[in-house]
Amino acid sequence: MIIKHKLFLNRKNRPEFRRKPRLRTKQSHLNHARFQKLHERLRILLVNFNNANYGMTGGQHSPTTPEGAFTKTSVYGNIEPQFDICSLAASAGATYVARSTTYHTQQLTAFITRALLHKGFALVEAECDCISLYGRLNKCGSPTDMLLRWKEICVPVEKARAMTEEQLKGKLITGEFVNRPDRPEYTEQYRKIIEKAQGGNP
Repeated sequence: MIIKHKLFLNRKNRPEFRRKPRLRTKQSHLNHARFQKLHERLRILLVNFNNANYGMTGGQHSPTTPEGAFTKTSVYGNIEPQFDICSLAASAGATYVARSTTYHTQQLTAFITRALLHKGFALVEAECDCISLYGRLNKCGSPTDMLLRWKEICVPVEKARAMTEEQLKGKLITGEFVNRPDRPEYTEQYRKIIEKAQGGNP
């Protein structure tokens, strides 16, 4: 449920509400997909370019902003836990879920290609950088530094399974989390129902 904040909050005292309220757009769209489409296994591809903030609308914090990170609306550091898009999609029933980065271009291209060919709901998270807002506020260095950082912190999902929580702290797990080509796609199943109905078979 969305409450129009201007009816209840003093905007002057809350910098995070000085702009149009778009702080939960990604999460809302994915939750809509979760409840409306994922469980139906419709053939839909969602590619999420995650740059850890709302970089195109002013640099507000988002559900994927890391805890402690600085944005235009979390000037003292984000206090919310980072939202895991891939975990949500996997738990909701997506039949293809993968994550890569803009540094690992060949891997990312391969994941998107597989997702396009996949029969069912597919989600690919592409971790990328906001160099002008997020990078500057968090002193991440040059655009090249930000790009090379993905090489340093990424851990393949196969390797991560053997690592402890402490070893994974500050790391980003990449790879294919779900790949279920065996599960039938919704419209194919529905077509069979239509054929049965037209043939008069119960």
